[in-house]
Parts: sequence; C-alpha cells; structure tokens
Amino acid sequence: LISESASINSVVLTDRNVPLVIRAADADKDSNALLVYHIVEPSVHTYFAIDSSTGAIHTVLSLDYEETSIFHFT
Repeated sequence: LISESASINSVVLTDRNVPLVIRAADADKDSNALLVYHIVEPSVHTYFAIDSSTGAIHTVLSLDYEETSIFHFT
C-alpha cells in the first residue's frame, strides 16, 4: 500500500503498515547463496524500484490513483 500523495523514494507498505520487503532463500552456502532482486516488468520501473540486495520496494515517481489504481508485477 502507498498513498498517491507519498513523496518520491517512499517505501511501499504491506496491509500491516510495515515495509514491503521481498524475501527469498537459497540452500547454497557463502557467495553461492547471494540473491539479487529486480522487477521484471519494464513499465513498472517508471514507478517503482527494488533494492537489489534487501528486496525493499520504493517509489521513483509520483503516483496518480486515477491514472493507475493498482500495479501488478513480479
């Protein structure tokens, strides 16, 4: 969840009002277990970015609810 009045670089929140952080695990060890996160859909990069190491999602552009009320991406 995020308000359309949120400033650029605002963290996206879950419905429990905590930062939305994508998490994954790898059974490998050491450097082979390192994960890199990225957003697949090119059109979503206009509005959101993901921290490649932590998985935290934040805005990179002001949002307009009337223009786009819901974003779906992987």
